[in-house]
Amino acid sequence: MIWKSRRRRQLQQHNNAYVAGFYQAEPIKRSQRIIETKLVALDVETTGLSPLNDRIISVAVVPFSGSIDLQHSRYFMIQQQLKNSDAVLIHGITDEDMAAAEDEEVVLEQVLDVLRNAVMLAHHGDLDWRFLQHRLQLHFQAPLMIQMVDTMGLEMRRLQLQQQPIVDGMLTLGACRQRYGLPDFAQHDARNDALATAELFLAQLSRLGGIHKARLKDVGMHWKT
Repeated sequence: MIWKSRRRRQLQQHNNAYVAGFYQAEPIKRSQRIIETKLVALDVETTGLSPLNDRIISVAVVPFSGSIDLQHSRYFMIQQQLKNSDAVLIHGITDEDMAAAEDEEVVLEQVLDVLRNAVMLAHHGDLDWRFLQHRLQLHFQAPLMIQMVDTMGLEMRRLQLQQQPIVDGMLTLGACRQRYGLPDFAQHDARNDALATAELFLAQLSRLGGIHKARLKDVGMHWKT
């Protein structure tokens, strides 16, 4: 896409160093082997499902380069007014959590830094991307043009190839993990969900010949723009 390349070149000159640095990275080829690729499992927790009306509460990132890299995983809390919010009950947020929260613009810069030179890995990643896209436009007037692998989409294609009917609830992160014999996990926590997504991806790769054989095109890597 000519417009995509042109837009990326414009963003490389952005006045925010993190935005510019993110877009200075070269796109990753779909033919590249996964074992040679930096992926970042990402999950955001929000106050609701509308990027226009709701806010991001927290973001977790778990690097994945051949194996899950917990040592360099990151968790960010974002300063929000959450008193009397259902999000407090759903996500179990405490006053202590909010005391450690950071300004949203600072968090977005750090997330861009982690995602630089990487493929974003997410489960139902469209929702995470739309929230990040909206907040980046708000703070920096910049989009989030990123290469992504979606474990939900990957699982849906696998089931369709097996001609299995897909019913409601079959593609949730928990349900997908169960089919691979992975343990239950505490949901509605960005840290747990990002790690659970990375573990699911490893299990999915085992059905594609293993991490040393599979390439990004085999797992449906695509652009989100």
